[in-house]
Amino acid sequence: MGDSALRVALADLVEYCTGYCAFRDDLKVQGVAVRSLGQCTTTIDTRKNLRIGIHLDSWDRLPVSKRGAARNRLNVNLGYGSRYFLFATRSIMEIAEQASSGSELREHPTGLAREWLRINPDEPIYSVTVRPGEAYIAPTEALPHDSSTAGKVHMDISLTILGHFNGELSQ
Repeated sequence: MGDSALRVALADLVEYCTGYCAFRDDLKVQGVAVRSLGQCTTTIDTRKNLRIGIHLDSWDRLPVSKRGAARNRLNVNLGYGSRYFLFATRSIMEIAEQASSGSELREHPTGLAREWLRINPDEPIYSVTVRPGEAYIAPTEALPHDSSTAGKVHMDISLTILGHFNGELSQ
């Protein structure tokens, strides 16, 4: 697919997605990501050049108590092979409610989630297979998550779009 065909396809996808947004003007294309193969987790702290593992996104910069109002992530698998979305089942709001009231991590969502998982090692982390051309929508600002490329033989390529997706076509 040529560069101009790719631009047209992306524009069509974004236009299509706006029909599923509760607020059409909050749709944001984060971009295309290419991830290394064979990684248990893929998210990298670019300042330290280290994988961070299970984390929470902070695109909307909301405090822990308001994370349920953040935009969701639509992630489309553009690669030739399956990719894997990893996630915990407890929201950061639930974790914060159960954390000790004096926890200095209360307003640091990723640190709070990691501390919860350290204290609760039996807390399950689930993996969903996302096949080529498939997508998922998840509340990644409220849900501890990451992705994995373990066992992949094809380059991992995905597109991320943020928005308040309501599941109903509003056009």
